Amino acid sequence: MKTLIKKILLDTTYTFYALSFVSLLSVIGAFIIYFNPQLFASIDFKPLFTWLYYNSQPHNFWLYGVLIAFVFLGISALFCLFYDIKRKNFFTFLFHISFILVLLGHLINASLSYKIPEQIIPQGKAVIISTPPPHSPIRFFLDKMDYEITPVGYPKNIKVHLHYKFEDKEGSGVLKINEPLKIGPNFVVLKYIAPYLRSITFKLRSQDRLLIPVLTPESPFNLDGVILEFQAHNEDMTMYKIVKIEGDKKEIVIWKLGDIVNIKGVDYTIEKIIPDTVGSAIVDICYDPSIYLIFIASTIFCLIMVIRLLKNKV
Repeated sequence: MKTLIKKILLDTTYTFYALSFVSLLSVIGAFIIYFNPQLFASIDFKPLFTWLYYNSQPHNFWLYGVLIAFVFLGISALFCLFYDIKRKNFFTFLFHISFILVLLGHLINASLSYKIPEQIIPQGKAVIISTPPPHSPIRFFLDKMDYEITPVGYPKNIKVHLHYKFEDKEGSGVLKINEPLKIGPNFVVLKYIAPYLRSITFKLRSQDRLLIPVLTPESPFNLDGVILEFQAHNEDMTMYKIVKIEGDKKEIVIWKLGDIVNIKGVDYTIEKIIPDTVGSAIVDICYDPSIYLIFIASTIFCLIMVIRLLKNKV
């Protein structure tokens, strides 16, 4: 029995089988995610083990299979590592060390990492973004944004200047596309910039009356006893989704320029819409303590390849 276990753990054939099994399950998982995106929409937002605990479902069988295969590969690599020490095989020893570090990095990633996606930081407004315990929230204040506009109307060379406070430390930094800002253990990643709607002013005119409701995303507006709540707008801010509450009646309406709207039995024409906007940065807050470990493992692996290449040439 011991001989069989030793053969399975040391034979590269079984390692190949395990890696093929992982590849097959990964392909199956890719199709499952493609056809069931809603089931996996939050998989990156929590540590994998935490996500699996709260999202136990039959569709996750491939993830459990991958984890089992990684456990086998880790045990096999540890067994080979001790065998390398016994045989004094330096190169395979380093290879197995790097492989074990990669597996350990993914274990740490699955246990601790998280991503808080697409947080909006408006210019000139303090925003507090909470992170999962035991990490502290981060307070942001966006000072200004610098960018250039391309001939087709897209921003480029974006620089977002902001101040932040994390725990008892305050600081400032510049966010750029593909250049994250490190705040404590977290990385703040700039996704894109967009206008942020602070308020919308509507001019509603009837035959003998003018109403000017001002709606904000944070608070409803009381218009002669009719409660108006802002919900959303389209990309170019020409159409607005409004919740209208009149007594016990609640309905969702779309307002745009020139529409006829009814307020307490009176028809009003939307004569003018004035959005008040500022720039905003949309960011992801990421935490991944395994980055440096996987970097070290990758460096060791690359050094092994370089040394072996130079040795073969000699």
